[in-house]
Amino acid sequence: MTIFARIKTWMMGCGRAIRLAYQTPIARYALELEMRPPKLHGMVLRAYRPEDFEACRLIYELNAPNRFPKEVSQEHEEYLRQPPEANLIVELDHQIIGCGGLILNHPDCASFVYGLVHPEYQQLGVGRLLFFGRIAILPPLEKDTFIFIATVKPALSYYERFGFILTDHSWKDESGCEHPSAVTAVNAAIIQKARDYLSRNEIDCPDMGILKPRSEELAVDVWKNLPPKNTDSSSLS
Repeated sequence: MTIFARIKTWMMGCGRAIRLAYQTPIARYALELEMRPPKLHGMVLRAYRPEDFEACRLIYELNAPNRFPKEVSQEHEEYLRQPPEANLIVELDHQIIGCGGLILNHPDCASFVYGLVHPEYQQLGVGRLLFFGRIAILPPLEKDTFIFIATVKPALSYYERFGFILTDHSWKDESGCEHPSAVTAVNAAIIQKARDYLSRNEIDCPDMGILKPRSEELAVDVWKNLPPKNTDSSSLS
């Protein structure tokens, strides 16, 4: 199963968590609390290039033992070879120390995929930079944009710090083991705060061009269960 097929499968079972993300202010406060400056200075955030393939694969393999299901390694390789439309790279002194992708599934629904930091640079704000960098390149809309992750248990608490809500729809690897998925919601104000976060830390926001959604209908079954359009979601601003 490719990463895109997996996203489509588990998105359809996440309606309850989507409604929670839509209606609560958790995302706003959690995100603002995490907008601390990174401990490393001089990092560069840029778009992925084909010549980054080996460095990104190395970072994956360094993180993989006892963490990721075996088949995900091949999925990651296929993802990098496409090439991905929105994959960010973090460099320090011309060395790649982190990478993370974004897939725009629907005009107002995205997935964060393969967020990885070199083990020697973890706990230094590299992951936070990748997180806010990916939010910053989202197209700002009048309504909320939902962000999904299909993660592994050791990483779930990290995403919960950023306001992600655990869904009741897990995903299974080829061995049958279940892994968590989670969702959060952002809006134009939060996207702008993410861009301001980069600016305050003297990091340029990569120009990814106009991100095109993979499907206009992917989330129809989920969207029909959302609250009415006049529901107040101003607490997310």
